Amino acid sequence: MICLFFILPGSQIEERITEGVSPIVKRIIGVLVILLAIGVALIPQFTKCANAMMKCNYTAKAELGLSLPILVEGVVLVAGRKGSVAFQKAGLKRVVLVDRKESQTVLAAVGAALGISVILVPYTLIGVCNSPMHCFTLMKPALLILGVLLILANLSFLADLRQNRT
Repeated sequence: MICLFFILPGSQIEERITEGVSPIVKRIIGVLVILLAIGVALIPQFTKCANAMMKCNYTAKAELGLSLPILVEGVVLVAGRKGSVAFQKAGLKRVVLVDRKESQTVLAAVGAALGISVILVPYTLIGVCNSPMHCFTLMKPALLILGVLLILANLSFLADLRQNRT
């Protein structure tokens, strides 16, 4: 899923980069995705039940696992081409696939699918406790809101990609 490949300096691979979304829009959406990933990781950890055998604990672990690829997506959107200086200093040539429109489209689709997964885990896949506890009253609606915001951020990124096609 990470769309960065590093090539040793001696190779003759040419960078094929086409312009997609403006870098400002990409970075704003990337920061938003990073903040949503942090929310998806932390909110379930603080709203789960104390008993380790409850369903909300498994939901919290699953959401923690889902937050990592969401965080990677946000970092890739924010970093873009800015990271090339550090890699050139390290003696590596960087081939960027994230700046291609096709890769950006796939990244947005995967991000939207991860947003759907954030919603599905507490509602259908694993669930939370049925009693009115913190996991039911706080975790479940918070994950719904975070998942919807993640889907909307990725769909807006995808819409901006479609609008800027040449």
